[in-house]
Amino acid sequence: MKRVGAQEARVHFSALLAQVAEGESFLVTRHGRAVALLTQPTESVAASGHASREEVIRELAEFGRGIRLGDISLQALRDEGRR
Repeated sequence: MKRVGAQEARVHFSALLAQVAEGESFLVTRHGRAVALLTQPTESVAASGHASREEVIRELAEFGRGIRLGDISLQALRDEGRR
């Protein structure tokens, strides 16, 4: 594992990320003390449940279908704002 100072990591962050994508790991130090680790995520982190944009839109649409404010639905309010 290579060591890189925090200032150098800030300046060359894109290049470091490219090397991390190729399997390299970096220990980021500040004043000689370890402060961060740049490495590829584990499978559990990579698949941590972040929903795709389409999934979020679908879930919001489903959520909004059942909400009513008196006699007015959330969908009706949304559509009124689009006119």
